[in-house]
Amino acid sequence: MRLATMKCPDPNCGTLYDVALEDGEWHAKCPSCGQQNRVPGMNAGEAITGLCKSCSRPLDDHLYGRLSFACPPKKGKK
Repeated sequence: MRLATMKCPDPNCGTLYDVALEDGEWHAKCPSCGQQNRVPGMNAGEAITGLCKSCSRPLDDHLYGRLSFACPPKKGKK
């Protein structure tokens, strides 16, 4: 799955919206006018994997306290 930010090309609409695209999907429906719009490749972000790009561990392991988000400490031998 990928996230994309789109602006409806219809001159009467022009709505700016975010859409989640499945792999191989290249069209998004405008929530305002209902027009099917082609999503350019540059608008679609990287694939959503749920893993941190820095440490390759699940993002759920990165939450500490209420507002803290950081890579967890590496587990090593003591």
